Amino acid sequence: MLEFIFEALKMFQNPVVIIVIIIAQLFGVFIGLTPGLTATLAVALLVPFSYFMDPLSGIGMIIALEAVAIFAGDIPAVLFRIPGTPSSAAQTIDAYLLGRKKSPSEVLYVDLAFSTLGGIVGSLILIFAASLIAEFASKFSTVEYFWLVVWGLSMAIIISSEDPKKGFIGVLIGFLAATIGIDYVYGFPRFTFGIIEVQKGISFIPAMIGLFAIPELVNLSKAVVERKYIMELKEGIGKTSFSLIRESLGKYKSVFARSSLLGTFVGALPGAGADIAAWIAYGLGKRLSKKPEEYGKGSLEGVVAATSANNAGLGGAWIPALVFGIPGDSITAIAIGALMAQGLRPGPLLFQENRVLITALFITFIIANIFLIFIGYLAIRASSKLLKVPRNVLIPLIFVFCVVGAYSVNNSLFDVWIMFLFGVIGVLLSKWGVPLQTVVLAIILGPMIEYNFTTSLMKSGMNIGVFFSRPIAVLLSIMVIFSWILPSILKRMKKVKELK
Repeated sequence: MLEFIFEALKMFQNPVVIIVIIIAQLFGVFIGLTPGLTATLAVALLVPFSYFMDPLSGIGMIIALEAVAIFAGDIPAVLFRIPGTPSSAAQTIDAYLLGRKKSPSEVLYVDLAFSTLGGIVGSLILIFAASLIAEFASKFSTVEYFWLVVWGLSMAIIISSEDPKKGFIGVLIGFLAATIGIDYVYGFPRFTFGIIEVQKGISFIPAMIGLFAIPELVNLSKAVVERKYIMELKEGIGKTSFSLIRESLGKYKSVFARSSLLGTFVGALPGAGADIAAWIAYGLGKRLSKKPEEYGKGSLEGVVAATSANNAGLGGAWIPALVFGIPGDSITAIAIGALMAQGLRPGPLLFQENRVLITALFITFIIANIFLIFIGYLAIRASSKLLKVPRNVLIPLIFVFCVVGAYSVNNSLFDVWIMFLFGVIGVLLSKWGVPLQTVVLAIILGPMIEYNFTTSLMKSGMNIGVFFSRPIAVLLSIMVIFSWILPSILKRMKKVKELK
């Protein structure tokens, strides 16, 4: 193990790797600070650049960016009650009201401390859990992978929206997009309509940029942030900030530990991600708190619970992405595409054939969270100025990034039209409340389901019983069934309690 660590550390002797990490984190600050923009959008914009980098720099850029962007989204939440990213929504009201009671800077420095610690906990669990799970997953056949992917999509449908029907619609749209092109099992063209560019299928990155960027640009053009609510943060970390951090670490250590572990677990569920992890940790924290009445009125405990969970959830989301090729959230969905573009296929073999690279990526998680301390501090100091970037400058700039990013994947103007098409789809789906992450997950996982289903049937002589012939497959099939009936059980239990 030590030899892989030493070899991995040698990869960081290349100054390009560290420079890319720092630049990505600075870009993450800008994205996180801007209400309406998300870490997913930032990653989608940067991924085309990763094609021209070595694997460590390209994937490390994504890891570094998301760590900072999630924290930076807390800054506008404290300053003017608008979360910079969806992951910051859970603690927004408490963070804002607490900033009115205390100094906004003090609240942000406490937030930064727990964000960093939560990220480190999630990274450590990723490092130790992913390798063990990968060893177990090496025994999987196409049957187990079929059920695993079906379970992942089932969880995404149920978790991603209050109405599972909307999640199901998103999955169907993603499946439809995934079927376009030449079938790689039988070599038969599907839904190509004679268009040569479509024969190789829908390019994933342009579709991703369109789905996430265009709706956000539309919303950003509508939103108006009143500058009078933005406060200058000129003071640095003073004695009161350090004492509040030290006091919070001692007082809320159990809240931090519980929320970090819970955040990592929820983050590892396909389709859940850091934002859902934050809401669940916040809700559990309120239920177990000695002062639940303070939640929603400026509770520091609520801020600690949510921010620890959402940063820990980032590491958790990479566990299924690296081990099974099943994204834990929309960011890791893009990361899987970036890995495959580098010639690296996520799965157990990735850990066996690229152990040095995987070790280097694990080290990158730790480095990114350590850098978060310094980049986060600078973000807090500079936030009031960065937040004043005019919208008439910001929107065209991001739009240009979108077009360049979509074109650069295959140097094809057709991909730019794909981006616009999925942009329109994204705007309509957002308006109807359909979760966009389900579309993305289905685009990625659709081919996996089709391949594993078809291959399993061909191996067994078209015997459908093969899907229930192995113990792990039976267990996974039960998990799929249980995930669908669980919401109904919970609803009935809730009605019974209300009747009592």
